Formats: sequence, C-alpha cells, structure tokens
Amino acid sequence: MFVFTRERPKNKGGRYWDVFNPEGKFIAKIPISHEVLMERPIIFKGNKLYLVEADEEGYQYVKRYKVTWKY
Repeated sequence: MFVFTRERPKNKGGRYWDVFNPEGKFIAKIPISHEVLMERPIIFKGNKLYLVEADEEGYQYVKRYKVTWKY
C-alpha cells in the first residue's frame, strides 16, 4: 500500500510516500519530486519504481526511481 504523506523532502519539491507490505508493516519512505498522476500505473520491477509524472507545464513523462528496501 502506498500512502501519500504531507511531509516534504528537505531542499526538494514534492512529497514523501510511505510504503507498507500486505501485513501493514512499514517498509519504505520514497521521496517523489514532482506531481504524480495517480490515474496512471504505478509499477515496481526489481528494485525500480516507475511513475508517470508531470512537470510545471503539464508535460507527462515516465520517471524511474531506485528503491532501497529497509525492513
């Protein structure tokens, strides 16, 4: 489960997402730097997260994030 938080990364735009496993255990905090288009797919593959984001002008692009899991 992904939880969009109100917490902002220091010195960056965007917000943090908290990630929980199916049992409800917190497993990750991911800083997302731009507006994420929630109607688009959110894909995990290996240790990568793929999102569709939009810049200030509204142009859409796919952004890849490296994910480091800390249990």
